[in-house]
This record gives sequence, C-alpha cells and structure tokens, in this order.
Amino acid sequence: MKIIKLSKLNCVPCQTVEKFLSTNDIKYEEHDIYEEPEVIEQYGITGVPMTLLVDDNNI
Repeated sequence: MKIIKLSKLNCVPCQTVEKFLSTNDIKYEEHDIYEEPEVIEQYGITGVPMTLLVDDNNI
C-alpha cells in the first residue's frame, strides 16, 4: 500500500496536507496535476488536494 498526494502549485490546502504528512513522518508519493495531467484521468480527480491510499497496482 502507498499514499499518493495529488496537488498543484500555490494550493494552500495542498500545502496543509503536505505539512501534516511531513510532520507525522508519513511517506507519500506526490504528483502535480498540471505537470502530470494524465493523473487526473487515471484517478478520476475532481479537485485538489486529493490524498489516495492505493495498493501495489495503483487501485
């Protein structure tokens, strides 16, 4: 299992989530939806921040 955080530049709520994860030493993978627009469709993103818990197959 892994945690994926989807965000975008200058997103204050995204920064809050990042601070929480970092403060609690929670490992995560981060993707910027503007730098990697394919993640929007891959995960059905409707807004950010979005934090996902996925298995090894990204499901």
